[in-house]
Amino acid sequence: DVYKRQVHGVSKEDENQYFLYEGSEELKQARLSITEYSLKKAAIRVEQSKLRRMTVDPLDEEDIIDSEVNKAKDFEMSMCQFGDPSCVSRGCFSSDNKFYATSGWSGECRVWAVPSCNQVMSLVGHLNKVIDICFHPEAGVNLPKEGPNIATASTDNTVRLWSFDPSLARQRHTVLQGHFDRVNSCLLYTSDAADDLLCVDLGGRRIIKKK
Repeated sequence: DVYKRQVHGVSKEDENQYFLYEGSEELKQARLSITEYSLKKAAIRVEQSKLRRMTVDPLDEEDIIDSEVNKAKDFEMSMCQFGDPSCVSRGCFSSDNKFYATSGWSGECRVWAVPSCNQVMSLVGHLNKVIDICFHPEAGVNLPKEGPNIATASTDNTVRLWSFDPSLARQRHTVLQGHFDRVNSCLLYTSDAADDLLCVDLGGRRIIKKK
């Protein structure tokens, strides 16, 4: 702290300053609705847990847990793939479960066929780590191959929208700029009005861009 004040000229008051990125009234109401919904669900889970603790014999509960654990023994790894030379940060299934997309810290993303796990395309364009990836709910079903079918968020401060054409080894993309820092997450979703893209950057800002 002393070093910051002496070298960078940062005052003690600036260090303790509270930064607030004020959102819209629409965002506030959305958060309140999510909170109200979550609290109700949490209250139900707590009551169910209390009731279970009062009515279920501990030995019977242990048998139930053992039964569930034993079910996992029947699972087998059917396929494994090398996803990224650095780190696979996130993965996402397409809505029809025919494809699985992965984002990587190398900056390259990949789309794999399910269940063969064969790579069908690469998403190359980000200049730094890719933190998040998602399919549009209608990707490969009702959307054209040009997209936007897939969205990716990166530490290069951009979001990219990708085509989804298995005949191309590398997909075309559109770059969305304007974030002040790395973009931590992205979500493609369909609203009543239009197809929307929700992005969240490091500062907690949420940017909704219309298709």
